[in-house]
Amino acid sequence: MKNIFICILIIFIYKISFAQEIIQDNKGNYILIKKDGTYKKLPAPKKGYRYILKKKVPAKANFNKADERKNKKKGRSAKKMITKSVTPVSE
Repeated sequence: MKNIFICILIIFIYKISFAQEIIQDNKGNYILIKKDGTYKKLPAPKKGYRYILKKKVPAKANFNKADERKNKKKGRSAKKMITKSVTPVSE
């Protein structure tokens, strides 16, 4: 009997904890958004406690180092600047 109760309890808790994220709206209310798109308003946390809001991470973060380097080399080099500005002035 205890084993059946424990199994049912585990299944019930597993279904409840299928949440994707907790968000906070501009009024300060906490909302639980599940994977299937449904949402549920959460009660305010007790004093001394808080909900943990995780930052959104992009699914695929492909960073190409070569593209990053190309964008940084748009400026002129110091050598070109010095040689052009040291031309003799004829009077």
